[in-house]
Amino acid sequence: MTSTVYALDACALIAALNGEPGAGMVKDLLTACEAHEIIIYMSAAQVLEVYYDRIYMVGQELADVFLADFFDTAIIVEHYFSVPEIAQAGYYKTTYDLSFADACCLAAAAGKTAALITSDHSEFDPVEQAEHFPFLWIRPKPEPKKPKEPLRMRLADAEKRAKEAGRALAEAKLRIAGLEATLSAFMKQS
Repeated sequence: MTSTVYALDACALIAALNGEPGAGMVKDLLTACEAHEIIIYMSAAQVLEVYYDRIYMVGQELADVFLADFFDTAIIVEHYFSVPEIAQAGYYKTTYDLSFADACCLAAAAGKTAALITSDHSEFDPVEQAEHFPFLWIRPKPEPKKPKEPLRMRLADAEKRAKEAGRALAEAKLRIAGLEATLSAFMKQS
């Protein structure tokens, strides 16, 4: 660990709670925090994100237990923002189109000169590249998704499939008409 002061993003704590990739790293950091070897901050907005994730995952009763236990940990919850942190959160929100909670988390981290513990490359990679902000990634960046074909190509493909389906339907109707004629002729002979 190169830093002794960290901010914890909700997705990292959720990964630890759910046993997702990167959970071991987060648990090691939380253990170090409990031993007072490092300091970990978390914004109240991030705690809320973890709490409502717990409601979805394990139900209200167990989520309430998690919340009560959480405040007995050594993690320092930032309930209030200073004016500079509010301004910084607004900057991050509008410049990088971050979620409200992630903008708050990043502003709190910046205000504490803390590295941000996260797995959320989709939100924070642009910030890391532009701001040279210190991140502690709990898992590597995922492989890029195959880009979608342009809409006009997808529409042309859909039109082609629709024409093929129309031809198949017309052929089926001809076969049915032929079978009906054969059946009608057979019935007349009987």
